[in-house]
Amino acid sequence: MERKKVWLTFDDGPRQAQTETVLETLELFDIKATFFIVGNLVARHGERIKRILGEGHRIGNHTYDHLRLVGQDKDTIIDQVKMTEQALTPYQQPDLIMRPPYGAHDAMVDRTVAELGYRQVLWNVDTLDWSSNYQPGGWVSHGVEQVRKRKNSIVLMHDIHATTANNLGRFIGQVNLLGDVDFESPATLAIAPVSQLNMYVVVRGDTLSRIAREFYGDAAKYLLIFNANRSVLDHPDKIYPGLSLIIPPPG
Repeated sequence: MERKKVWLTFDDGPRQAQTETVLETLELFDIKATFFIVGNLVARHGERIKRILGEGHRIGNHTYDHLRLVGQDKDTIIDQVKMTEQALTPYQQPDLIMRPPYGAHDAMVDRTVAELGYRQVLWNVDTLDWSSNYQPGGWVSHGVEQVRKRKNSIVLMHDIHATTANNLGRFIGQVNLLGDVDFESPATLAIAPVSQLNMYVVVRGDTLSRIAREFYGDAAKYLLIFNANRSVLDHPDKIYPGLSLIIPPPG
């Protein structure tokens, strides 16, 4: 049986206690991860940035203000990426990977980020550790089930939540129990075959038909999106703001 490959990623940090707990757990399991850092937090968490890098983890760009980039003009997108790059310069040479906040990107974002030399890294496993419906530890079983279904998993978590930090060891342990699992080096993250999946974060007033029209030009193709997200949807009409959806190719 071919072994599963898993990349762990953490967004929105760093935070003092939570990030420290996450780092301690990763050290315990000898796993390296990628942290997508918000630029305006760098100055007050310099020692934490040093520890992340010193322990062999990777730091990516998550914009300066955690700003939803879709709908922003080109100059704003550039500023958000470059300001974070500059904030991180005392700690590392530019590592040209970035994750747009909420996974939200469009043609303008894609083009601008690429012109800056960055590669976007999204995810295909949303643990829902951010959702109140999956706390304190329900996100663990949900995330493990998503990893079980996949050959390659880029896992989204957030090192700003105590419930994530406190349950990370349980999540890793349960993933290991799946058997034939390798936690991959962050160095290979940007070339992972699932890293270029289109993602969309639901906003108020969205329907799957509207989203299908935006991505495919055809509202009738909403079932493509529904079927790709059966792990988090049980009915096409039951979507809610903040939900991350995989947008599959039109086929």
